[in-house]
Amino acid sequence: MKSLPPGFQNSRKLYRSFKIDPTRYRPSSEALWRRVKKGEYLPEVNPFVDLTNFLSLKFQVPYGLYDTEKLIGDVKLITGGDDMRYEGIRKDIVSLHGKIVLSDGSGPFGNPSSDSLRASTSNNSMNILQIIFFVAGENRCDSILRSSADLYRQYFKIAEVSSYLV
Repeated sequence: MKSLPPGFQNSRKLYRSFKIDPTRYRPSSEALWRRVKKGEYLPEVNPFVDLTNFLSLKFQVPYGLYDTEKLIGDVKLITGGDDMRYEGIRKDIVSLHGKIVLSDGSGPFGNPSSDSLRASTSNNSMNILQIIFFVAGENRCDSILRSSADLYRQYFKIAEVSSYLV
């Protein structure tokens, strides 16, 4: 699409670095933008998702949002194996073969295109993990992390927000 804003190119570069075709499996931020550009409304899900969708559109990077009460053990970033899949949010089964995947002790739960139903947030979520998928060396990382944390503090009136860049 010729009118794709320049911020999305970094996410496409991230996908290509994993040998993923970003026109076949779109980063979630780009998919959101395309819906808005077509005049489709974004559904109200819950305050955490709604703010994260706003941030994803604003900064043009894919975010993942997870309820930590539903995660087990350490979170790892891996490349999806042959039979790896999960039930997606508002989707059937999402195949993760060759894709960027977040995994815990129970298996895969997220990626920058489509998150799992298993780790999804709700209005009752108390502890949330927000992952921002950056391409290595992206110069906006620090400012996006800071802005995202500031908006979460302001919007949800919370004192503690931790940000890590790995």
